[in-house]
Amino acid sequence: MIASALALAIFRFPLLVLFLVGSAWYFGTDLISGGGDWTAIVTIAIGLLLLAVGLGIDVSESRPYGFWLHVVAGLTIGGGLLWFFHDGTLDWIVVGLAGLLYIALGDAMTRSSWIVLGAWGFLQSAEFFADKWSNLGENLYFLFPLTYIFPFGLAFDAEPEGHAHQWVGALVFVLTGVMFIALALYLARRRRDTVKAAELL
Repeated sequence: MIASALALAIFRFPLLVLFLVGSAWYFGTDLISGGGDWTAIVTIAIGLLLLAVGLGIDVSESRPYGFWLHVVAGLTIGGGLLWFFHDGTLDWIVVGLAGLLYIALGDAMTRSSWIVLGAWGFLQSAEFFADKWSNLGENLYFLFPLTYIFPFGLAFDAEPEGHAHQWVGALVFVLTGVMFIALALYLARRRRDTVKAAELL
């Protein structure tokens, strides 16, 4: 952490902020917490602190240095939330809603990292429902073809459970992609309208 701070002070290269805040997060969580839920809580708290610092930098001349603060803030907050919400249907609904909130925040702050992380979170939620509604159970053969070879692969089911509707999973991903396209077009159009209105003033 000290080495990253010194390198940033000497070279003034924005990417070094990533190493500084990443090592600061690791040091802080390791110092305060001992793993489990408490580590997730501390991680979220650090993420919120980094978000506040990033917002402060955004309104200054050092805005380029704030990008990596926002990246780590989004990762730590999202990672902490995933620690608590990753099991059942309700949990993944929360993850999907959090992904949409990330996208809205990214648009409001004009920070692309939040939008990318939000889209990834929503995609993970879509993956859960695609697997659930297609009734494939734990059939991971299409992801892990070595399942049939190694003994530890027996932990996964080689065949779908019951009457699988594989097309439902594909449909979920198609609809998710269409939603992303529509949302991107809406945000881009609104941004253009905002710029035009500012130019008229």
